[in-house]
Amino acid sequence: MIIDLTKREPGCVGHPVMRLNMRLREAQGYDEVKIIFNVDDIPVDAVEILVRRHGFFVKNRECDGKTCVLYCARES
Repeated sequence: MIIDLTKREPGCVGHPVMRLNMRLREAQGYDEVKIIFNVDDIPVDAVEILVRRHGFFVKNRECDGKTCVLYCARES
């Protein structure tokens, strides 16, 4: 599953943190998740905390400038 948070959406529910939480809840049936986000919108540490809360761990991280990609897998 790919979660792309790089495009801004209006309203409170459109905030990247809210969208990430919603999408991670939807990802409960997946073993792997790829999260793409801007570090100006959400700090990397905050995304990693949310990922762990939803039962995933970060396998790999690629940050290039303001864009970061986390490759996450389900914890066993």
